[in-house]
Amino acid sequence: MNWENFISQVSEGVRDLCIGSFSNLKSTLAKDMLGYLEKSKRRFETWSQQLLKGDLTKEEYENLIKGQMKVAEFITTKHIEMGKIEIEKLSSGLAKLIIDTTFRVLL
Repeated sequence: MNWENFISQVSEGVRDLCIGSFSNLKSTLAKDMLGYLEKSKRRFETWSQQLLKGDLTKEEYENLIKGQMKVAEFITTKHIEMGKIEIEKLSSGLAKLIIDTTFRVLL
């Protein structure tokens, strides 16, 4: 039985599973948030100018910004749900990795 080789191969597989699963999710979230900010920057600029001119009160401005953050929360929630799916895939992938490596290396 080659236990060290088994552990080494499982460890390498776990790293690959984690990197593949969550790095993609992280980059997608960042891309979506940056896209949202790009689409919203005109609104932010307009509201900031209105605030500076006195056309909006501080409270009105804060409410407008907080309202826009609801969209950001939605985007984040979507990615959290995607993360849950990735965790399920990771768990299944890990089980398959351990089983396959056991039969390939130890038996």
